[in-house]
Amino acid sequence: MVSVNLPAGTTGTVAHVDETGLRVADHPTHREVYEAKARGDTSLGKETFDRLWAQYRAILTMGDSQSPARVHPTTGGRIAQTEPRRLLNRLSSYEQDVLRFTTDFSVPFDNNQTE
Repeated sequence: MVSVNLPAGTTGTVAHVDETGLRVADHPTHREVYEAKARGDTSLGKETFDRLWAQYRAILTMGDSQSPARVHPTTGGRIAQTEPRRLLNRLSSYEQDVLRFTTDFSVPFDNNQTE
């Protein structure tokens, strides 16, 4: 089941409560996956899938421009990267894993199973 536990006292919009009693966040991507699952689909349609991946890549591109990779000024070698840059590197390297919930509905939207 794709769901998000919202902290007690959290204000914001909640789309609905799923059959396990967990509140489902009103996030467009999350909602699209939840609705597709409710229809009995096993993954998002190609158009929706392509749009989400294009949006994800656009966000990474924007991050690249705001936090470019650092290189040593004289040698051109790598130096320690900033925290945002390291996160961008991981999100780029693992983009299929980050968005796996859109292609395999058995993968949860988040990693809150233990909370």
